[in-house]
Amino acid sequence: MLRSSLIAPIGFALLLCACEPQGLEITEVAPPAAATSSCDARAEKPWAPDAARTFTAEAIAFGPDCAKAVVTLVVRSSDGAPVLAWSASAQDIIGLYDAADAAAMKAALADWIDPANNTLDAASSLPAWTQGRAAPGAEGEEFPFHPESWLDQPTYEQIRKENAPLFAFAQGRESLAVYLLRGGQLEPIGVQQFPG
Repeated sequence: MLRSSLIAPIGFALLLCACEPQGLEITEVAPPAAATSSCDARAEKPWAPDAARTFTAEAIAFGPDCAKAVVTLVVRSSDGAPVLAWSASAQDIIGLYDAADAAAMKAALADWIDPANNTLDAASSLPAWTQGRAAPGAEGEEFPFHPESWLDQPTYEQIRKENAPLFAFAQGRESLAVYLLRGGQLEPIGVQQFPG
């Protein structure tokens, strides 16, 4: 009896030792540093399409580097409400794709959204769409305009006649996106292609 009463505690102690991890070191690991972008850039420009209204165009770029950056364009009314929101890869946009760092991207964004660089500032500056032609402009025009599919010739010419403000910006390497300001909103009306 004495023998079994001594064996049980010794066996239990050996069992505990066998289950306890040996040589295990616990070290503290610092949490990973927050990811930072090396191509964070932002630019703002006022846009006053007429004496009664002022908007703000904001351009933001972000990404691990400028070659992988995404750009976002937001046009806001004077009360801060967005009237246009658009985004794309910076690598797809003329004037932005060759920005090498955040400083260069900031300057490029400011040029990209500057209304002073917009040659299509009012609907009357759109090429005429002669009745019977398939599209606006003259045959073989250097800067062809491609209207949105919902626009027919009479509606397009009415827009030109009303001469509403336009907001245009490079949407790629070969074209401008053209938006019409109507009813306090910017709506797409077409694309003007660059030559080449």
